[in-house]
Amino acid sequence: MCALLFTVGLLLSSTHHHDLADVKTDCVSCHAAGNPLSDLPPVNAVLMAVLLAVAYVLARLPVYCFTPAPSYLIPARQAPPAVPSLR
Repeated sequence: MCALLFTVGLLLSSTHHHDLADVKTDCVSCHAAGNPLSDLPPVNAVLMAVLLAVAYVLARLPVYCFTPAPSYLIPARQAPPAVPSLR
């Protein structure tokens, strides 16, 4: 569904036309075409290295996982009570 909407929007934006003399400040297609995307801002290498090192250490830490004993799988005794001996 998203791909279909994207394709329809792409087709409609490519068929967008109006006179060059018209100044359309509220036209989304003209505004997007007039402002091309710039490059990504530079990333501080030291900060990125520190963040990656912290992420690596946190990923290597053991994760506590509670595993209950399987005592709930052992059924209760089903035998009748013991008879006291008369010896």
